[in-house]
Amino acid sequence: MQLFAFEKNKKIYVGDAVKGKNYLCSECGETVKVRGGRFRRAHYYHVRKIYCRKFSNNFLHVSIQKHLQELFGKEDCDLEVPFLKNLRIADVVWHSKKVIFEIQCSPIQLCDAKKRCEDYRSEGYEVVWILHDDLFNKKEWSSSEQFLREQTCFYVRGKGAHFRFYDQHEVIKKEKRVFRGKKYEIKIDRCKKLSLNTKFFSVPTQISNRLKNHTVFFQNDILDRYFRDRSCDILSKMKEIENISKKSLFKKFGNKTLQFIGFLTERILDKL
Repeated sequence: MQLFAFEKNKKIYVGDAVKGKNYLCSECGETVKVRGGRFRRAHYYHVRKIYCRKFSNNFLHVSIQKHLQELFGKEDCDLEVPFLKNLRIADVVWHSKKVIFEIQCSPIQLCDAKKRCEDYRSEGYEVVWILHDDLFNKKEWSSSEQFLREQTCFYVRGKGAHFRFYDQHEVIKKEKRVFRGKKYEIKIDRCKKLSLNTKFFSVPTQISNRLKNHTVFFQNDILDRYFRDRSCDILSKMKEIENISKKSLFKKFGNKTLQFIGFLTERILDKL
């Protein structure tokens, strides 16, 4: 469901568009028009049937975009922002934080995910990925989801106007999520810069990857929880989960062993 298009070089919101008039798609440049009515929300549609990423964005995708804009404030946040240098259209741009939010409610190819990160970072923005758990956060995951979770990436659940953004501890073995911890609800509007001078020692792989790859983190995500209390007990439990997944003990008892150790770990984490 497309909400923005261009008239020459001016971005036109669908609510301001004139029915019957031609506009240009912000993604592919093809001709689009506006339609809508009493029982259908106004949106742009492609006059000629072609594949376009913006055309495939559904109501759920748009709802998350608008929800984020309400959290950040319309004066500091824009939707469907063009980056002409790399021919990209960012889902949500939080200007004061120099952060772009890319929302995924459908599958994405690994090469596309990597290229989007590269393109937006070349423009001086950090990319935060939001994956809806109707499709993502399952037992098996793709190479693209694995790559995204190594970036600044969170899950979201909910529909309509009610969304919950969350993070979690997890352990992956051979493209399978063998351990998934408690869902920590994060404050997506509380963004913090990660110091490049941050030092770390023996920490779980998930924490280590984030310290290496992230430039921002958010209130109550697992990186924020790590900074608030670097308890050796907590870190050792997470490393124990990772080590079990690599040993013969895992082959014999499988996920039950990890779930038991994980349960004890999450009980400790809940007390923080």
